[in-house]
Amino acid sequence: STAAGRYGFLYKTYTALKKKGQFQTGFTPKDQDEGAIALIKQKGITEDQLKTALESKDKNKLIPIFDKIAPIWASIPSSAKGGESYYGQRAKKAEEISKFFFSCYDKLKKSSS
Repeated sequence: STAAGRYGFLYKTYTALKKKGQFQTGFTPKDQDEGAIALIKQKGITEDQLKTALESKDKNKLIPIFDKIAPIWASIPSSAKGGESYYGQRAKKAEEISKFFFSCYDKLKKSSS
């Protein structure tokens, strides 16, 4: 596999993002975060949608978001695939990922207060 970095960017994804202006300064954690955000935005997910889902603390509100990003990250469950990976690989459970997302969001909110 050509997967690299904290989000497992495939080489073809990396080069496509680089052509769109990402990774111009390197492959730092910040660059990778920005690349992941760009991929999420390409799937039509807005900050408001994500914020609403995270503030709800309801994993069911994250499922439509997971469904949009499952084709990007194989570990994200897809409801169209019965909660398994979009690619037939083993995916994390929606409950587990939701808890992680909620925890990260809470830490982010706390650190920005």
